[in-house]
Amino acid sequence: MVPIKGKSTRSNGRPLNSITIKLNRNQAQESRWYRDLLNLVEAPETKGTRYDEAKSLIPKMIWWGHTGDEVFRMMRDKYSPDYSDSQLWSTIHWAEKSITPRDGSSDWTPTRSVKPIRSRKPAEPEIDLEAILETVSVSECQCCPSDFIEKSPIAIMKAKSHQALIIKHLFKEGEFIAMTGSYWEPDTVKTREDWLLYLNSNHAPQSNKGGWIYMNPINESRGKHITNQDIAQFRYILLDGDELPKDDQLRLLGSIVPSISAIVDTGNRGYHAWVKLDAKNGEEYNRRARDTFRRLKAMKFDPATKLPFCKSRMPNIHRVEADKKIDGMQQLIYLNSNPFSDVIFPIERRINHV
Repeated sequence: MVPIKGKSTRSNGRPLNSITIKLNRNQAQESRWYRDLLNLVEAPETKGTRYDEAKSLIPKMIWWGHTGDEVFRMMRDKYSPDYSDSQLWSTIHWAEKSITPRDGSSDWTPTRSVKPIRSRKPAEPEIDLEAILETVSVSECQCCPSDFIEKSPIAIMKAKSHQALIIKHLFKEGEFIAMTGSYWEPDTVKTREDWLLYLNSNHAPQSNKGGWIYMNPINESRGKHITNQDIAQFRYILLDGDELPKDDQLRLLGSIVPSISAIVDTGNRGYHAWVKLDAKNGEEYNRRARDTFRRLKAMKFDPATKLPFCKSRMPNIHRVEADKKIDGMQQLIYLNSNPFSDVIFPIERRINHV
């Protein structure tokens, strides 16, 4: 068993990244299963299925002898920033506990699984997204962010105050809050009061790729990167729907989705909405999160954001990613610390309301 540098080539001829693997040289080069795995890791992400894909790929990478850090680097390059570091690390830690690395004497061979006989579930009712958008037109909701700023119960006119407003109004005294401006650096954690003091003369953590804040308060004791186990209060769930045009996203968020506490422009293709749940524990949070995404399925919100340790874009940060042709400002356009169970812009006559 000798650590080697292994390379593979995709079907389009572009070489894969060099990676260190702990297995016999000949076996690594001859294994079709390992080459196929590398091709899947290097393939572009597919939003909507990436969480299940990661749960499939990461255990196999651990089995082939990759360390957790190696797996994180490879998967981080694969997925866009809205699939959070915490989500990746949670899956990696799960795989490390569940999978024993190979000993060099065997190859990964998929086994034929026999699917259990299951009773057929009733078909889900079809939801016409165009019809939903038509009902939005009879509300006061427009597609302009300034309409949301005007409707916001908390004044958010000065951009330089947006970061402090998020901290002050969406968290409680003494709660621990985590932020980050990088995929690689440890998350920065301070109390609500310490962050407010810090932001008086400093900017929130950020980089050219932007900056993020964990939406739910965390425990005082935590690791390098926030995970599901670090969540102290299950207060908010994140909605991210950048598969739709931005105008349509605003119309849906304004007239269809209830209990929104904040909406942040991501500086790119969409918005992050903080929906207030106030679940008593993780079990209740998971149940209500599944129900929320089931009801909003037609609106194409990314289901990967239903986990409680997801993070939102932090407002008032300039995001510049030249390789992705991104140059935009992360901005706060709506803030409400005590949202009603109704929507921001009530619809005058509701048709097939979800």
